[in-house]
Amino acid sequence: MVKNTNDKPLTVVKRNIYNHDDSSKVFLLAILCPFILSFVLSAIANSLAESWEVKIEAVTSNIWFGVIGTVLLVAVYFAVWLGYNKTKDISFQAIRLNPKMQWHSYLILILVAVVVLFGFQYLVQAFDYFLAGVGYPLETGLGSIDPTGAGEYIYCVIAMALVPAVLEELIFRGVIFNGLREKFSSPWAILISAGLFALAHQNLQQIIYPLILGSVLAVVVLRTGSLFASMVVHFVNNFVVVTMSFVENLTGFSLTLPNTWWFYLVALGAAIVAGVICFIIDKFYFKHKTSQQVEKSKMPVSKYLYIAVAVGLFMFLLNVFLKVMSATQGA
Repeated sequence: MVKNTNDKPLTVVKRNIYNHDDSSKVFLLAILCPFILSFVLSAIANSLAESWEVKIEAVTSNIWFGVIGTVLLVAVYFAVWLGYNKTKDISFQAIRLNPKMQWHSYLILILVAVVVLFGFQYLVQAFDYFLAGVGYPLETGLGSIDPTGAGEYIYCVIAMALVPAVLEELIFRGVIFNGLREKFSSPWAILISAGLFALAHQNLQQIIYPLILGSVLAVVVLRTGSLFASMVVHFVNNFVVVTMSFVENLTGFSLTLPNTWWFYLVALGAAIVAGVICFIIDKFYFKHKTSQQVEKSKMPVSKYLYIAVAVGLFMFLLNVFLKVMSATQGA
């Protein structure tokens, strides 16, 4: 609230739309703040290891440390989103949550999540085989957060499915994708936002699937005009991943296929089928939905977008380098 020269109160009008400058700055905050927090968590792990007289791996591999760390790291996204909105006087409506949808829309969204996950999992596995072939150190399961009991499973669903589905969507589709649409065409906004989403994972092994999933989630937001829709898809995707890992830990059952010549045919075929199903859903269901049109800005591309891409790429490559060096020293 401010006052004019006549001492009459004037209401500050908040923006109800993001622009690509917002997208760039929020992305920078969303990768730098968790990076700083990770150092804090590392220091805490070292301190605990010294006080307990154990190796640091005994602390970092503990599922509870992993759950708390994951929730805190992702929760930084909420702090970034909330703080940025407050600082820039942006209305919370700018994310376009729009949760009201017909019941069959939810069924379609669940179908999309399942089709994308199972349709592209072997393409991702093929990339894993390639990385293993060139000697890159791979992670198995869900990392340090790998559920083996009912309690751990519930915590993992919350920490790795529910929380990321909400908070990552706030940042990457709510702010970044919607903001990029103000400057770029829809295809470019989809690709750039998906690329930034993939870089934010800071893991070469996880570069392919976040790129695919990020593109799908952006299309869902574009077609439905609802951020809540992408949250549903994201949650179902992560929920199934956590559940599959839990089932594998309990029973040994896995959908992983051996590295043979026919595996690559299966991977290619599954990806094609998934792509066709998604195309049909988009053409005959989503395209009938109405999404809000965004007026394109005529201003030059923000320098912060170039900085965001450069910083994201640098941090991604740095993490890859450090992972390789760590594996080499441990060998």
